[in-house]
Amino acid sequence: MIVTINDEKLQVQWIHDSTTLLLNGEDTKLPRTQCLIKNGDEKVLVKSESLCGPTDNYCRNTGRKISLTRAIEDFPKSQRAEYWKTYFAMRHGKR
Repeated sequence: MIVTINDEKLQVQWIHDSTTLLLNGEDTKLPRTQCLIKNGDEKVLVKSESLCGPTDNYCRNTGRKISLTRAIEDFPKSQRAEYWKTYFAMRHGKR
């Protein structure tokens, strides 16, 4: 997804994978979604993630929303609004 902020094009990329955590003395593999915001030089400016709990059902869209929310939480409101506008346009209005 490409977002234009202050005439700069930024790329938002999601990576869906899993990570292993030690839970109750056992290694447990949990699904996660990472959100990367990169500039035109492919330099990562912001990175965040969402992680499913052991009893959660994995949902790709929910993981994207949570990780994007965390990635842009410190941005000004007008910039956050632009990210969400672009996100929902990418999803064709699906929520």
